[in-house]
Amino acid sequence: MGTGPVGHAVVGHYQGLHFSRSYNGDSSGQVIFDDEWPEEAVLRDPDLFDHYGLMLLGGACAEWLYSKIVVGARGDIAALKWLVSEARDRGTLLRPNRWPR
Repeated sequence: MGTGPVGHAVVGHYQGLHFSRSYNGDSSGQVIFDDEWPEEAVLRDPDLFDHYGLMLLGGACAEWLYSKIVVGARGDIAALKWLVSEARDRGTLLRPNRWPR
């Protein structure tokens, strides 16, 4: 079973998000949160971006801790790279060192 959805769910829950569904596959899956943050709000608000970025990395972190490889969360990492670029283009000042946190 993929560990990525577990990481997303744990980090999202820690940040006060609730989810009603989680789909798990052999190497990836998805968590459907009851409330999602609008993309534009995430890109303009450094605190909200930080919450979202940590949630995206939760899947990769869980995979790394479990198997020392990141397979299913590659899309999440690519999405985060794109979001960082878009936020910076809008002038949003982002907190550093997201992965170590």
